[in-house]
Amino acid sequence: QNGLSPPPMAYTSAVAACGGAYPVAWPAAMGIFQKMTEKGQNISTFTCNALMTTLARAGEWRHAVRLMANMKSKQSSLGAPDVVTYTAMINAHAFTGRGIDAMNTFTEMRQSGISPSFISTCAAIRGCAAGDSQSLWETAFSLYTSLMEKSRGSKAEFNELEARLAVMSVLAKVGRWKMAEDLLREQKKPPMSAFLSVLESYARPGLWQSALDIAREMLSAHNMKLTTYVYRLLIRACNRRKRWSVALSLLSEMRRGSVTVTPGIIAEVMATFHSRYDGWLRALSVVRAVNGHPLEFEELKEVVVETRRLVQLGKSNGWSGTMSMQRVTNTLLELCTDGARWQAAFEIYNYLHHFRPEESENLGAYDRLMAICARAGRPDKAIQVIRLIRREGGIIPPASYFNGIIA
Repeated sequence: QNGLSPPPMAYTSAVAACGGAYPVAWPAAMGIFQKMTEKGQNISTFTCNALMTTLARAGEWRHAVRLMANMKSKQSSLGAPDVVTYTAMINAHAFTGRGIDAMNTFTEMRQSGISPSFISTCAAIRGCAAGDSQSLWETAFSLYTSLMEKSRGSKAEFNELEARLAVMSVLAKVGRWKMAEDLLREQKKPPMSAFLSVLESYARPGLWQSALDIAREMLSAHNMKLTTYVYRLLIRACNRRKRWSVALSLLSEMRRGSVTVTPGIIAEVMATFHSRYDGWLRALSVVRAVNGHPLEFEELKEVVVETRRLVQLGKSNGWSGTMSMQRVTNTLLELCTDGARWQAAFEIYNYLHHFRPEESENLGAYDRLMAICARAGRPDKAIQVIRLIRREGGIIPPASYFNGIIA
């Protein structure tokens, strides 16, 4: 506007600024890059890296792949890719769950003669946690081991911590809890993220006692506050082994400590009753109590209190509810699957529908109702589910639902 012609570095800075925005302004970055191309400016590797990093942060891996291909083309006027370019490309794949592609990019970088940096190696390790990490955790651990051997004797403690956290996140995802805990013990002052990785590795196989021990250590030895996410991991570990009494005690602990109880926590606690002969009865009791009826199971009192609070909060805030209580609804219906308790399932659905119509209007709830009706051999009730979808959801039922009627 001032009649000045911006130099290439100004465009590069603008592209980088788009990557630092929230949400990431990648379309604007692409537009700036296109203007540079149209003006016939020489686009350096540095500028391309700014765009590549922006695309990676936005998860736009397809655009990143095309940019990389153009940079590698001999006919292109763009700068050649360097270690920063490959690192951003690895991150683009990792952020979108494409772990194998992330590792392939790392391998390609090595084959092209570019020596991986510490940052690019850590990015590759984190990439192994994306997608099918079960087949990549050994690769991640191998990269970590070689990285530690190279840095042996180095005083860069922070770098070692970053690498350790990266590989622990991979081990946590595949449930390699012993290896994750060994790495935790190597750290003199482990940060919260290191403990979370170990907790995640315990939660997957359901090692609830080990998870509780680590949580108590966080609290007593390291003076760390147990957050909602920590409690959710603990309750998830209990859910894997159906330790409903421990899950309920953790919920009580959360309430005493004024830790926020989310719908996900309530759903996880109630899921611990799955496969119990009376799980459906407990689900029905919770919903009835929320609706003002006497509670049949005293140990579920705090579940009822928190569920009622969430429902009332939703009402007062005018939530659309699609993501708030959906998991609770689905979990309570899931408890009716054993024994095909279709009467209880419809009663639960109707109670939640009465409080929050929008909460029950999700295909997850309809899926469970249809499955219960099919298992109970009640085509009349299955047809009723079809009518509910049409009337409340205002949509045409998927073809699979008619299979439920046949079943």
